[in-house]
Amino acid sequence: MRTLEQALLDHDLIVLRVIAEWLELDLTGADKAESVEQLAAALATADLQEQLDYMEPEETAALAELVRQGGRAPVAVFSRDHGEVREMGPGRLEREEPWLDPISPAEALWYRGFLYRGFDQTNEGALEFYYLPHELLAKLAPASAGVVRESPATTTLEPVDAPEQTRPPLDDAVDDLTTLLALAQRTGLQPDRLPDLHGLLMNPDRDRRSLLLTLATEMSLLRRTEERLRPTRAALDWLQRSREAQLRALVDAWSRSMWNELRHTPGLIADGEVAERPAAGAHGADGRAAGR
Repeated sequence: MRTLEQALLDHDLIVLRVIAEWLELDLTGADKAESVEQLAAALATADLQEQLDYMEPEETAALAELVRQGGRAPVAVFSRDHGEVREMGPGRLEREEPWLDPISPAEALWYRGFLYRGFDQTNEGALEFYYLPHELLAKLAPASAGVVRESPATTTLEPVDAPEQTRPPLDDAVDDLTTLLALAQRTGLQPDRLPDLHGLLMNPDRDRRSLLLTLATEMSLLRRTEERLRPTRAALDWLQRSREAQLRALVDAWSRSMWNELRHTPGLIADGEVAERPAAGAHGADGRAAGR
């Protein structure tokens, strides 16, 4: 579980200021690291029982559920029960101010500083979780005892030796998409005539490259200009996010994408036609992977 300062670093500065307002802390500086340090100290020493008293019953119930699960819950499961948190860049945050009218208890907790998001390795691979940093979990366990019927058992954690072998997280898609955006900025990309990118991409597989271009197009990171794909202003917002936020945006886009995994699964043969609606600019007219 990450520390409070590590978790806050994933937020844009505008979100840090929103969280600070709940604590009557004025963050006016432009130094994000300094703002994170001040806000982490304020959250760690705040009267959380008072904060709970001001929250809606649905919000306290969602927070209590997270505490009861040890401070971590899969995003898909938690979102099903307590709603989603919308992905927004700095520009959209300033325009829409979602903290004034959150669409769910989860989103309300997000802008109060009581909910964070990150990836962790499980037996099924990398999985995305909502979590509480350990500083908040330690304080919220007794503070939410009136909401949770069964208080979580207090466990003393003992350090263990580091494993002999580790498996790095599967996040190189962020690196490869960054490379594709850089190429699009320099020369423009023709998705049906991409050059040999061996040596430039960490994973040069053509199908994977097709997926990344499709996601970039659907996320409005790339747009077609004079028969070439060029980066948009949204691409700059994506590049300025933390690595975890970039990967989360890709995962969310993939979950909604029109890119058809069945067509690109090795060894899979379909009887008849496989319905597919390829995203503009990322596949050929016949629906095959770009570059083939």
